[in-house]
Amino acid sequence: MVNTMENKITEILTELKASFSENQKTCILQVMDNLSQNNINLHKVGKEHLTMFVNHLLVLFQRIDAKDFLQMEGIDIMFAEFKETSIAIAKKVSNLINNFFNTDISKSEIFLITTHIENILNQQE
Repeated sequence: MVNTMENKITEILTELKASFSENQKTCILQVMDNLSQNNINLHKVGKEHLTMFVNHLLVLFQRIDAKDFLQMEGIDIMFAEFKETSIAIAKKVSNLINNFFNTDISKSEIFLITTHIENILNQQE
């Protein structure tokens, strides 16, 4: 039986014993679909990296609900450490999340998403 991305995400959410809404799960699945559309083969990504990213998204959703986004100093300098591809994909993912939750996440939150994208891309090299 083929393990679909939805099954993987459900398994990860269960293992994390995470509290989440169906709306949040739908957003996570849309994020994963967006990554696939950007030529990221999530089936080649180690489960630990996928789990860390899903966990990060759940924590981000909590910050969205609380309207309490991270604000880190010197963020522009830190972005210079990443590949342009990682930054571009992270911005697309951030836009998807912004549209999904009708919010505007901070540049610091985009930076954190970029770190996960970069790790996932490095897994594929």
